[in-house]
Amino acid sequence: MAYFTIPPAPGDTRWASWYNAPGGRLVFVRPDVDRKRAGAYLAICNSDVPRNYLQLSVPEQKAMWDGLFKDAGGQDVERVVRGMHASDDFYMQQIAQVKMPRSSWTNGRVALLGDAGYCPSPITGKGTSLAIIGAYVLTGELKTHGADYAAALAGYERVMRPVVDKGQKIGWGAPQIANPQTQWGISILNGFVGAVSWSGLANWFQGFMLSDKLIDLPQYDM
Repeated sequence: MAYFTIPPAPGDTRWASWYNAPGGRLVFVRPDVDRKRAGAYLAICNSDVPRNYLQLSVPEQKAMWDGLFKDAGGQDVERVVRGMHASDDFYMQQIAQVKMPRSSWTNGRVALLGDAGYCPSPITGKGTSLAIIGAYVLTGELKTHGADYAAALAGYERVMRPVVDKGQKIGWGAPQIANPQTQWGISILNGFVGAVSWSGLANWFQGFMLSDKLIDLPQYDM
């Protein structure tokens, strides 16, 4: 996935736009608090994509994305790719999870917290929640055990492991279901999303997602 900002276009609204192209390609443009720019994302869900991007310079990375989206079609695609070449805040990464072995979150007085220890990836939508919960639990365990930092850090991992295991679970079909490989798959996705929006089921899905609960937080005497 590549991130950068581009100039806004006259037709932009306060709504984000999402465009799929065959081959698992995605173009996403969203409004920004700064009305003088828009956030842009390019993503591709395809195992054939080169994995050596870390060895490439930024101009080479941009050229790679240009080639990947050359035949994607659509005015937004051309605009985003053109804006990518002109951007000075371009960044790209592979979407991945961080899964550390048991008893490896801590070493001496050092503890991994949030994405450093258990990044769930943006696909889950749980990264911020896990980081905040982790900070709360780590603080609580340190407060509870006082000078015995080893017991505090062991307690931190004991409490957080099941929370992280649950938070890192990815929903059925993700991320492939949102990044179809064929035009037929894109049509099915668009039809399904349209039906959910039109029928009002979107509100039900939203309520279901908001009610998701990662943990009953332990109470600490702060």
